[in-house]
Amino acid sequence: MQDEALRDDPAINAVQRMDRRTRAANYAIHFAAAAEARGITPDLGLSVLHGCGHDFSECANRADLVGLVRS
Repeated sequence: MQDEALRDDPAINAVQRMDRRTRAANYAIHFAAAAEARGITPDLGLSVLHGCGHDFSECANRADLVGLVRS
């Protein structure tokens, strides 16, 4: 689902896709591949914060974002 703050441009959408979840998953895949290509073992995870938009305070309060980052 696209929200109002998401950059929406045909060129960006072609590379990054249309929604934040897909963009995040693609980023994680490409980040891991880039690390491995350089002989680095990636330590990367992706968590979906259900019930949250693209607002730090909402994510911190509703989904314990700070706790997720610390773990």
